[in-house]
Amino acid sequence: MVSPDILRDRDMVFADQRGTGGSNTLDCRFYGPPDAAQSYFDKFLPLDKVRECRQALSSSADLAQYTTDASVEDLEAIRVALGRPRLNLIGGSYGTRLAMEYVRRYGTHVRTVTLESPVTPSTHAPEGFGRFADSALARLVDECARTPSCQQAFPKLADEVALVFERLRHAPVTAMVAHPARKAPARVTLTRDHVAEVVRYMMYSAQGASYVPLYLHHAFNGNFEPIATFLIRWRADGTFDGLYLSITCAEDVPFIAKDAAERDDPTYLGSYRVRQQREACGEWPRGSVFPKQFEPVRSELPVLMTSGDLDPVTPAANADELAKTLPNSTHVRIPFGGHSPSGLAGLECLDDIKRTFIERGRVEGLDTSCVSKIVRRGFATSW
Repeated sequence: MVSPDILRDRDMVFADQRGTGGSNTLDCRFYGPPDAAQSYFDKFLPLDKVRECRQALSSSADLAQYTTDASVEDLEAIRVALGRPRLNLIGGSYGTRLAMEYVRRYGTHVRTVTLESPVTPSTHAPEGFGRFADSALARLVDECARTPSCQQAFPKLADEVALVFERLRHAPVTAMVAHPARKAPARVTLTRDHVAEVVRYMMYSAQGASYVPLYLHHAFNGNFEPIATFLIRWRADGTFDGLYLSITCAEDVPFIAKDAAERDDPTYLGSYRVRQQREACGEWPRGSVFPKQFEPVRSELPVLMTSGDLDPVTPAANADELAKTLPNSTHVRIPFGGHSPSGLAGLECLDDIKRTFIERGRVEGLDTSCVSKIVRRGFATSW
């Protein structure tokens, strides 16, 4: 997130948020067992597994106590224990919510704030996920069409993408896949939700997005094995956990618009995230929300925000919205960047910007011109 050069002059403190790492990890295993490949192609949130995880975790944790409100107090306790008068806060994605809630409550103990792929206080996941993902994919397809090597390899990519998801609306597909632990190949069934989930997660990083045209071109030609392999590996890593449910079931899902699912239905991602998270939250304890949490955070603190132009989950408009009540802020848009810019060439520019910002403690005079030199290394056009 930040250049190691900062360590020459400053200490970096990494804290386990409650429910992660060594702080009573709220791990859930929603997929498996490993010898049943199809079990990794269940729903995003299988209700039976959600119930099992709730029951297992409840024996050692009050699941209603894992909220942003509680984590803000934990962070302040860490600052006090370290004896530091002020902190340079750095947060990414959900961490930007936590950072700004800390600013709201303990801003006098903050020197600078760096927000990467920020969310706004009024953001309620997963509302808008379908529309955000649709917009990012459309821009990626346009970029491919403007890139000679990609356009030559996939001259009809836009049509192919549309047809892949149109076919999946009518029927699932099958593919051969080998579980990364068991190796033995097995035939599995994939739905539109599965394929859409893979495309969305690939676009989280700029590097992954570079493979999306290739994966979807093969899918158009009936080869879904690369997509199935990506998904089983992703889910086998246990990338989803009880902490996410504790936070979103308290702070997000109850507050999403009533028509959120219907508004996402026409997108390639569809509305499965909204519908399934609503169902899952019906099975999960709901914590309390800090009364002002959904209101804009107003602060004169120096704030540096970075956003990817092709981010499928936290669009750059989020940072523009935050800036309305953060007059001492600047927003750097990363060309070709996803939720993470990893994989792009020229990222040392971002390291320099962040290091300079923290060293100076102000946004005035911050030179961000090098961002224009950040480029995609190229699209994958073959295996």
